[in-house]
Amino acid sequence: MAEVRLRNIRKGFGETRVLEGIDITIADGSFVVVVGPSGCGKSTLLRLVAGLETADAGEILIGGQPVGHLEPGDRDVAMVFQNYALYPHLTVAENIGFGLSVRGRPKAEIAERVRRAAEALQIADLLDRRPRQLSGGQRQRVAMGRAVVRDPRVFLFDEPLSNLDAKLRVVMRSEIKRLHRQLGATSIYVTHDQVEAMTLGDRLVVMNNGVVEQEGAPLDIYTRPATAFVAAFIGSPPINLLAGRRGNDGGLLLAGDGAAAIMLPHAGALPERAQVGIRPEHLLPCAESEAEIRLVADLVEAQGAETIVHGLAGDLRLTARLGGETRISEGEAIPLRVQPGSLHLFDAGTGRRLC
Repeated sequence: MAEVRLRNIRKGFGETRVLEGIDITIADGSFVVVVGPSGCGKSTLLRLVAGLETADAGEILIGGQPVGHLEPGDRDVAMVFQNYALYPHLTVAENIGFGLSVRGRPKAEIAERVRRAAEALQIADLLDRRPRQLSGGQRQRVAMGRAVVRDPRVFLFDEPLSNLDAKLRVVMRSEIKRLHRQLGATSIYVTHDQVEAMTLGDRLVVMNNGVVEQEGAPLDIYTRPATAFVAAFIGSPPINLLAGRRGNDGGLLLAGDGAAAIMLPHAGALPERAQVGIRPEHLLPCAESEAEIRLVADLVEAQGAETIVHGLAGDLRLTARLGGETRISEGEAIPLRVQPGSLHLFDAGTGRRLC
């Protein structure tokens, strides 16, 4: 195990700048998830730590030692890829132990370490099979076993669950979390899936266009996003982001594309103009007399435990997350109020958080 530090990392490919001044410290034994949209630079960052790419500027330290000059095999890191990268002609046991064989480790040691890794990943009964005889989830466990057996200081995961179906991704998320608790190894996990990020990470690093927008504990980022981008990216369904301004009576005025507008009470100081964020779960059903918003449903997604309602309030498009017992038809209006203290305000120009 080891702390990983990235200091002012910059990377480009030709004229395209991919990473711009990345500064991150990943504590020894922690599980950090780097999350962001495709093309934001997160996989490039992971490849730099692994030694598969070279930074244009900056410094990478593992366990306090600079590693920028070291080859990938000398950094004592192990990487799990999304495409498994298994050798089809080798058995599961041979795939898991391949890296140790290349390093000339004794056969008895390889066999013992493969056995322990297979037991930890619950694939001990598959050691004699070949990759074509395995399911997607089993192949991913083998790929993880190949990393585990090396007992590295740092584990790197590059979107390892993206090829699995939705149900299996949930299972494998639990397996990865369990394995991390068992091994206690420093782990860096890259994904574009914010549900994976929220459920797996001790800390999140949210990236956008080659820079870090925010880092912190998952719930802290969710409840207090630093920018409108973070607010929109973290959360499912996504946050409602609306144009807003200070009303004549001091309240908050939400204005749509046309003439329709909604006035909301607000206790704090308001800017002249802002982006206003309202999480779907903070739109609460209420009596008609208490309604601040009347949402006319045009799409209702009944999901059992919850009901997602998409619709229009005047000409403002909103999404509300309501209880599973909610019964509403398309075209029907539902009275809603905003949970007090739940609004997020962002600068209309920069997108930075105001309050």
